[in-house]
Amino acid sequence: MPSNLNTHTVYDVFFKEIFADGGRATATATDHVPDLRGRVVGGLRPINPQFIDDDTLREARCDCLFKARIKPDGGGAPKPGYVVVLFEHKSRPARDVLPQILGYITAIAKRAAKQRRPPPPVVPLLFYHGREKWQIPEQLDMTFSKGAAATGLNLRVTAVNLNDLPPDRLASDPHVHAAFYAMRHYGGGMKGKGKSARQAELEDIIRVMPRQSPLAKATLVYLMSAGKHSRDAVESAWSKIKPDEGETMHKSVMEIEARGEARGEARGRVEGRVEGEAKLLTTQLQYKFGPLPRDIHQLLDQATTDELDTWGVKALDATSLQAVFGGRSQR
Repeated sequence: MPSNLNTHTVYDVFFKEIFADGGRATATATDHVPDLRGRVVGGLRPINPQFIDDDTLREARCDCLFKARIKPDGGGAPKPGYVVVLFEHKSRPARDVLPQILGYITAIAKRAAKQRRPPPPVVPLLFYHGREKWQIPEQLDMTFSKGAAATGLNLRVTAVNLNDLPPDRLASDPHVHAAFYAMRHYGGGMKGKGKSARQAELEDIIRVMPRQSPLAKATLVYLMSAGKHSRDAVESAWSKIKPDEGETMHKSVMEIEARGEARGEARGRVEGRVEGEAKLLTTQLQYKFGPLPRDIHQLLDQATTDELDTWGVKALDATSLQAVFGGRSQR
């Protein structure tokens, strides 16, 4: 893998840390999916490795996956089933996002069929915060035959463009709100932003963040990676905006740098995770198609997480390498 970590990978890691907590995921899902409000029993629970016990969901590799028990429409006791909520994040427009999400839903349905159970309702949410304009409607509908509705699959994707939301509507959870605020600031990178503008943005993000936030450390890493802010700039801004937390933040910044979670070694740590995904996809492709040509190995070695996700979904039903990689494959 290249030594310079792709900025989009930094976004992916931060997004997954935001929703490592089921409570934050529950609040965010109910913010944007009215049908879930008042119906989720006990909150969303991240799906653990024991749930993903076959290759289909591992190949899909969506950003965040949760399950929850839900009440029927009329209230009363919970149904003896569950709903699956899927969070997908994009930092740049992706024309193949609907087939990608459909691949996740198909993988979930295949697993249910393997267990001889009806497929659970699937609620996909798509979050976008990139610089490029992406005219995505609030609801993306996938049109199939009427019989598809009987399967229980939810084929409607709720799309959330963070750039278009008013600041006070980013999230009801204050910690997610602050994290989304940071993502929206740096989703377009730093091109064209002067020093004073960057400093003002940094101070705005710190001002919005709740005190003693569980996402403070992850946000620090994000500010120093995606925001390209120096340690001194972050410490100075934090002490200015929240002087009572200055000492705590100083210790956190020193710890982050010592552990290599910002810039230098942080890039290696996250890059290692991406390399692991590339190795997994390589193994799956070799099992399915045999030895891979050199150009495919080069593509996998230089891939971003978005590309690995896209190829992983295509590999589910592909009958050739060209079906997975398109014109970038010689086979």
